[in-house]
Amino acid sequence: MNEQQHAEGHWIGSWIASQTYEDRTVAEERFEDQTLRMIVHPHAFGSKLRLRFSNLYGSEPVHFGKVAAALSEEDGLIVPGTCRHVTLHGHTTITIPAGEEIYTDPIDLQLHENTDVAISIYIPASTRTSTWHFSPPSITYVAEGNRTDDRDTGHFRNKIHSYYWLSGLEVLTYGDPFRVIVALGDSITEGSTSTPGTNRRWPEFFQERLDREHMAHPVSVLNAGIVGNQILTNGPDAGMPLGGECILSRLERDVFSHYGVTDVIFLAGINDIGIGNASANAIIAGMKETAARVHEKGLRIFAGTLPPFGNAPYYTNEKEIIRQEVNRWILANEGFDGIIDFNEGLADPQHPEQLLPAYDFGDHLHPNDKGFKALADCIPLSLFGINPNHIYKGDVCMSTMEQKNVETVTAFIEDVANQHVLEKTDQFFVPQMIEAFTDRCFTVDEILVQGEKVIARMFMTAVHASHFAGNPPTGKTVKATQFREFRVIDGKIIEHHGWFDTATLLPQIKA
Repeated sequence: MNEQQHAEGHWIGSWIASQTYEDRTVAEERFEDQTLRMIVHPHAFGSKLRLRFSNLYGSEPVHFGKVAAALSEEDGLIVPGTCRHVTLHGHTTITIPAGEEIYTDPIDLQLHENTDVAISIYIPASTRTSTWHFSPPSITYVAEGNRTDDRDTGHFRNKIHSYYWLSGLEVLTYGDPFRVIVALGDSITEGSTSTPGTNRRWPEFFQERLDREHMAHPVSVLNAGIVGNQILTNGPDAGMPLGGECILSRLERDVFSHYGVTDVIFLAGINDIGIGNASANAIIAGMKETAARVHEKGLRIFAGTLPPFGNAPYYTNEKEIIRQEVNRWILANEGFDGIIDFNEGLADPQHPEQLLPAYDFGDHLHPNDKGFKALADCIPLSLFGINPNHIYKGDVCMSTMEQKNVETVTAFIEDVANQHVLEKTDQFFVPQMIEAFTDRCFTVDEILVQGEKVIARMFMTAVHASHFAGNPPTGKTVKATQFREFRVIDGKIIEHHGWFDTATLLPQIKA
């Protein structure tokens, strides 16, 4: 673990991007006199953060003319008043030596749940992209010249994917320690086939699920997935540079170096079968070594069975036999602290060697968004201290029926979040409110349940764009609290109604 401290607090991993080798077939070759704006979705929160930049695979130093961090709205826009200049040893110009990683100076910026952070870096001189993280769902905005301080993205006319040189964001935490869970794996963990810009990878769905269950201690789930990654073979040795260093080679950097790590969820091996042509015995030996090294650090490791890949480009009957043999060994649990049956969660019951069609991205190997959610949903919460039959919310223990009612309401809210259903209440001012506040987004803060009654407390974040309650438009992003009461019988919502609490809203828009 990384034992770095700051005063009485600890730096906790909030977001990471495992770095890999340059691959000119999919990466931008170089940048010159350009600004990159990369968006990250933190999982731990605090009032100070720092960034980690990497030049691990570079043969020469990388120079940034300027770096800025800010809270981000949709489409790469910056929340007004949140832009912070990033320094290294007090200097605004940042140099990353060849073959090294660096941490920036601490940055005063308050991070809350469900906020994104925009990291803007200006690259003045022609610079080759030697170190990066391949992530097709991650949108990066590119502008000519130095546009690190621009609030809007009018000059960011080019959109690309992935992260360049940015390898982590940490926050300074105090008080109760965060529990840090590292999701270690390949493209299925990276979420390479999830919808771009929506944070729909399975580690993100799992983070949301943990947050909903109000764990006894806060949790940060770190995604250490790399597309094409193998347990045994490095990407370049398999003719696939973006596959990165194999898991056995990158354990120290991508797992053990993060302070507060308690658990590892390990899902890998399908590329060893499909790309590396490894035997079941070789893969099992690599899994045993991975588990042993994790245990040496005093951490727990939970192994996931390999999901089906029938009809995928590298599928053969012989490789399917190897997958089944590896899965039988995993399920026998000869060296892990628990098992997660990802295979069961994704398989088509009629054709168990194939993904369920509803979960198939289309290549018969990778899940779609629904498939990623299914992966997160099949992780037993009991592995992380939650009784699966009685889920605790604060001091209240819910029955199984009440838990199902909560799940019904949560699914409903997720389904209608963008359909203007949640904006409707019987309050007289709501039509004016809807007109005055644009870019509305709803998030669930807390759900309380008693029998068939479920009450959800939600936050609506929006932009104050026109007059409301005698206050002229401020252009500020504000937050309004809404309560919505549901009645659920036999898994169906019979009725629901809501009301906004304006007591905390109006002070935010006062001139």
